[in-house]
Amino acid sequence: MQIHLSSSGEPALRLELSRRELPIFRAVLLRASFSDTPPEMQAAVFDLVEQLLAKLPDEA
Repeated sequence: MQIHLSSSGEPALRLELSRRELPIFRAVLLRASFSDTPPEMQAAVFDLVEQLLAKLPDEA
């Protein structure tokens, strides 16, 4: 895993995962959508998780 954090500008964060890490990341995202999220953040968390899951390649 590589994480690149920009001190200024966009994108602010770039995350690079290996193929081995993809199913783990998918599980993390699915778990995040059910975690104890404050009510005022639930919609935003759900939207972000949905966007990230949609961009992940299908499991092989």
